[in-house]
Amino acid sequence: MLERFRLEELRASADFEIAVLIADSLETIKKTHSRYFGGREREAEFSLLPIAA
Repeated sequence: MLERFRLEELRASADFEIAVLIADSLETIKKTHSRYFGGREREAEFSLLPIAA
């Protein structure tokens, strides 16, 4: 959760939302949170970050 807060402080614009999504796979997240995956042009905007322990 600390990583989420750190990234929120670094975001370039308040128009960006920092969210922590946990699931068994990326495919599950794409199904349950499809609004974050609006097409190929948006894929470049997202990266999966490992959770810091």
